[in-house]
Amino acid sequence: MSGTSGVGKTTLIEAIIRELSDHGLKVASVKHVHGPDVLIPEGKDTSRHLLAGSSPVVGLSSNEMVIYLSGEQDIDSAIEILRKVSSPDVVIVEGLKQSSLPKIVVGDADVEGEVLLRCVASSDCARQAAGLIEREVGIERILRGLPGIDCKKCGHSTCRNLAESIATGTAKESDCRNRSDGRSTIIVDGRSIPLGKFVSDLVAGTVTGLVRSLKEVGEPREIEIRVRSIPEEGDEGRKD
Repeated sequence: MSGTSGVGKTTLIEAIIRELSDHGLKVASVKHVHGPDVLIPEGKDTSRHLLAGSSPVVGLSSNEMVIYLSGEQDIDSAIEILRKVSSPDVVIVEGLKQSSLPKIVVGDADVEGEVLLRCVASSDCARQAAGLIEREVGIERILRGLPGIDCKKCGHSTCRNLAESIATGTAKESDCRNRSDGRSTIIVDGRSIPLGKFVSDLVAGTVTGLVRSLKEVGEPREIEIRVRSIPEEGDEGRKD
C-alpha cells in the first residue's frame, strides 16, 4: 500500500484488513518507518536491553508479545519472519513506494513496481482492494497444488496461467498433465518444491524400495528423511 502522506493509507489498510479477516483470511502487516531507531520504545526496559546489545529482545505480557531486532533489516527479512511466526495468507506492507512489491496506490503518488489498483481512500476502494487480494490468494493456493514446471501440456503457457483459469472457472485442476498425487513432498530450507507426477512417483518408489531393504522396517506407510548438507556449528569432529 503506497501513497503520499496524509491521503488516508492507514485508515484504508485498516478497512482492508477487516474485510479480509471477515472473509476468513489470516492477515499480517508491515509498516515501513523512515529513519533509524524510531521503533525503540524510549525509556522502557526493553529498549535498555536492546541498546545494551541484546538482539532480539522479546517483550512478553499475559496477552501479547513484541519482538525487537537491532541491526540493518529489510522487507524480505520482515516478511520471512512473519511467515515463520504466523504463516499468514496475506502480508500487507504500508510504505516502500520504490520497492518492487505489487501495490495498491492511494492518490497520484509515483511508485515503482506493478500497480494493482489506484484509488482514493474509501470503503469502495477497500472492497475493491480486498477482492483483488482474495483473488491472488486463491490463485496462489491453486498454484501450490500444481507442479510449477510450465510444461505447457495443459494448453497454458505457465502453471500460473492455468491457476488463473481454474480460479475463474474456465479450467480444471485435472487439466494438468503433470499434477502430483501427493505421494512425495520435498521441502528444502522450509520451502516446498513442486513435483510433477513422474518425479513424485520416482522419489516415492526409490525411497520406499530403499527403506524396505532395511531390517525391522516392514511395510512403511509414511517415510520422512532429513538431510543436512552443511554441518551445523559444533558438528565438526563429532562422531556418532
